[in-house]
Amino acid sequence: MRASYRFSLTGGPKLGRRTFLRFTAIGLCQLLSPLSAVGISHDQALTNTVLFNPAAHDLPDKPLLTFRDFVQDFDPEVERRLYQEIADRQDLIERLKRRIDFESRLSMKIDDIKTKLLFVPELREKYVEAYLAYCRRAVAFTCKRLNQPEIYRRIVPLTRPFPNIPTKTVTAYLVHRLIKEYVATCTFTGEGGTPVRYNISGAFVSRQLGAVGLTISCPQPGLFSLKRTPYSIWQNDAASRFNLIAVPIEESLHFILGESTDQHIAAELARGKDLTVFAVQQIADHWIAIEEAIVGGILHQVLEDFIKEYEIPLSPSAFNASLNDKKRLAQYKYRARGVWLVNRLGVEKTFQYYKSDPMMLVSVLTTNQER
Repeated sequence: MRASYRFSLTGGPKLGRRTFLRFTAIGLCQLLSPLSAVGISHDQALTNTVLFNPAAHDLPDKPLLTFRDFVQDFDPEVERRLYQEIADRQDLIERLKRRIDFESRLSMKIDDIKTKLLFVPELREKYVEAYLAYCRRAVAFTCKRLNQPEIYRRIVPLTRPFPNIPTKTVTAYLVHRLIKEYVATCTFTGEGGTPVRYNISGAFVSRQLGAVGLTISCPQPGLFSLKRTPYSIWQNDAASRFNLIAVPIEESLHFILGESTDQHIAAELARGKDLTVFAVQQIADHWIAIEEAIVGGILHQVLEDFIKEYEIPLSPSAFNASLNDKKRLAQYKYRARGVWLVNRLGVEKTFQYYKSDPMMLVSVLTTNQER
């Protein structure tokens, strides 16, 4: 849950025909049982005992299965990892010095990234049952609180590779751990202006416990299409109890509020002329940060009510710790103010404002802060 959005860009200085901002892929294989076929009858006390036991996260990184093969995908988490990897690679820095003879300044441009998603399934029967019951209960509570229909057609533990992902309904896949493997092509340039290209590959355990993807495409100049991925992957391997508890609620809120966000992005893009890739990114980043703020505020209120009703042990300090943990990421720059705003307006009023006329909320959230 470190980042609830994955947003990226490819293309030239201006958006021409068939320019895409973030790419998605559909896998193959089995269809799993629909959510409506399984009731929530699991005992909450057992869920608490099994799910929130620290020993529950002590699981080896095997088996390692493929969720989706390599596709072009400028995943921000992968980009951050790539920059960190290069900074730590003294052997690569020395090789570049010999190739382009730079002294102190080296610029880097990522030309292409292909990303593959792998996962470690949760195979412990009691833990699967507990986490599945918890997620279904949390989602049902969230939808009822906002008077919204059920979001997910399926909430299912993923145990086989290459799941068949329905495109017209939303699915939440439960895994123990998500791994991202990448192959990137980068151009390095020194003070003298001589460029050199390198292919760099690697893999790491994702810190995103849940994510909702957004794709913006430009099939022809001036025409934009926005689409959210029809799935979200939730990891149960969380060091933070707050994050583990919050994931199904927070990601559900993104799906619920996302339609409004996408309408606002589309409207602003339609008003623009000769937009560059950078300009489109700024517009999308702005509205994503606004949504993150509102989601964060509603999350805190709904989660407080949820853990009280179901007697889930969670320290009040965990809420502030979560806010502090997110401060360093730009997409969460308004989140603390969003928590304050929802606390004043209430969940229902904030939700209605965002769905019907969000500009008042935007004004309050961005006051005295940079866009």
